[in-house]
Amino acid sequence: MGAIHFLTAADGEIVTMGSAGGIVYTFKTVLGAPGAGNVHVKVQGSLDLTVRKLAEATRGVVDAANITYGAGTQPNPSAWGYYTSQRFSLGATPVVVGSNILFYGIIADQTDAALPLTLTTAPAGVGTTTIFTRVYTTRYVLTGNAAALGDRVAGAYQMVIPMKSVIDDTGAQVWYDPEIFVAEAVVSANRIIEVDTYWSLNEVTFVLMALGLDVSKDVATAGASQFITKVQRVPPGGGVYVKMRSDGTNPADWIDFKMHSHYYPAGV
Repeated sequence: MGAIHFLTAADGEIVTMGSAGGIVYTFKTVLGAPGAGNVHVKVQGSLDLTVRKLAEATRGVVDAANITYGAGTQPNPSAWGYYTSQRFSLGATPVVVGSNILFYGIIADQTDAALPLTLTTAPAGVGTTTIFTRVYTTRYVLTGNAAALGDRVAGAYQMVIPMKSVIDDTGAQVWYDPEIFVAEAVVSANRIIEVDTYWSLNEVTFVLMALGLDVSKDVATAGASQFITKVQRVPPGGGVYVKMRSDGTNPADWIDFKMHSHYYPAGV
């Protein structure tokens, strides 16, 4: 996975994905006719909307009024991007709330050395870039929780599965179940952790799926703990989000976790 937290997306600014021969995405107030290996993304009425268009461009979405593709760019052959306004993490590396894109590498079973993908922006004001890294968990920092679990105060939303990212083998967005929550570790032993899970189609309205899912984890215990969530199905295009609470007093406490899901073929 990789990420960019965008600060600007003005005319002429670029995002390059890939090193030698990488694809260059250029923000334009007026679209032109990009050459091979280049894509033009039209600047929208806000930074947020422009970033959404860039994410779509990496996935090859057809939108002639806002995206024009040069040869060999539709979609990006190495990674696809998904917009989120919420915080998330790449392993232990946090990405803050704002205009963000999470990138998924789409070539399976490659080592770091074999993955020919870097992520650069120019000029430097475009955003904060997180280079692609191979990770299998995401970290939730428990900042904002009350000192006592009984106060029922959870931390901030964190994106786990981005909107529009669950697709079938035809590329269609489908219903899916976030069915298993796996806790890898917490920073403090004997810590009680509860998870609230939500889905959202727009990151404005969040629909509660589960309240107070217990994923308590003793860091001294080897291995992962697996919890069946048994929550409702997420509609096509929806993302999954979590909020957590604990009985700890240290706001820097964290939990590493991953969520398993499965999707339903169209019509099921």
